[in-house]
Amino acid sequence: MMFELVDTIDVKNYLGEGVTWDSETQTVWWTDIEEKQLFSYQLDQRKLTTFDTPYRVCGFALTQQTDVMLAAFDCGIALYHLVSGNTEWLFQFPEGATVRFNEGRTDAKGRFWVGTMNENGDKTGSSGLYRVDTDLSVTKMEADVGICNGLAWNADASRFYMADSSKQIIYKYDFDIDGGDISAKSTFVQLPAHTSPDGAMMDGEGYLWSALWGGSCVARFSPTGEQQNFAVPVEQPTCVAFGGEHNDLLFVTSACYQLSDEALTAAPKTGSLFIYRTNVSSTPRPRFSGDFNHG
Repeated sequence: MMFELVDTIDVKNYLGEGVTWDSETQTVWWTDIEEKQLFSYQLDQRKLTTFDTPYRVCGFALTQQTDVMLAAFDCGIALYHLVSGNTEWLFQFPEGATVRFNEGRTDAKGRFWVGTMNENGDKTGSSGLYRVDTDLSVTKMEADVGICNGLAWNADASRFYMADSSKQIIYKYDFDIDGGDISAKSTFVQLPAHTSPDGAMMDGEGYLWSALWGGSCVARFSPTGEQQNFAVPVEQPTCVAFGGEHNDLLFVTSACYQLSDEALTAAPKTGSLFIYRTNVSSTPRPRFSGDFNHG
């Protein structure tokens, strides 16, 4: 398996996450959750753009309007206008809630799925998984999750994968692409205690790629759960996405979050976006297909 580092975008993210490829503009997007910033990097021109956001963007989806994101902020889900900074709220947590949104991805029908985590340290199942439909309604789809992460689908969207980072488990479900329902939850892989599965994406061969927080690697899991690790030069890789002209580049975000000065000195590129060339490819995630051009 080819896994060759071809570029490093040294942005020193404190908590880089949510990396997403835009095939229409050949641009990669990601967020630094704690610094309340969105980043875009136009691959051909090597142009980096930074957007300051009013709240922490924990997950997001591209939409049919290039200047509008579907943003899962820490406190709720909104249509976020990049230029004006305006937010149109679809869902908000009650004031004082300790739960925040975390990773989000779109399914093959353009619905947005996003999980939550509890910032008070409660990992006993107080978080969940939500679905934003094309009519902009928000539905809670799963409860009893510690830290929801790693949302991915196989090529025909018959299987859905979700990680609970607090339990070091990746689950798989049967997925109904037409109705957007999940069922038949089972354990796909159980990882050791020192590594947590974070952001994930499926390749065209049906293998699941997962950033392993604390593991200094990205893992590739076969459809039956066999694991192959690829080392990265940071302790805390956070999320992966395929993209590039031939969809064979793997983008990997990373984090400095709570690392010691010694750890940062030992890994000076921590917080960077890494770009690897592989010999597999994947289909980019669709844009959110909700109709929000309302009057």
